[in-house]
Amino acid sequence: MDSSQLIEKLKRDKQIRIIEDELDVNLEIPHVAYVEIKKDNPKVLLFTNPVDRERGEKYSRAVRESHKKRGYFL
Repeated sequence: MDSSQLIEKLKRDKQIRIIEDELDVNLEIPHVAYVEIKKDNPKVLLFTNPVDRERGEKYSRAVRESHKKRGYFL
């Protein structure tokens, strides 16, 4: 299963929250992920517009945070 198939499956199962806002990888994304992980039924988060405001960089790949594995993947 490739990533697009996985995302479609998560959408069908209503287990993903896609965040299209431009969010900072150092402050905003960790905060949103922390709030989500504390929920009773957390969802996988997909951040489609990650940026690093300290470095002035926009990333070309999405960042996801999974409730099953606390980690970020670029």
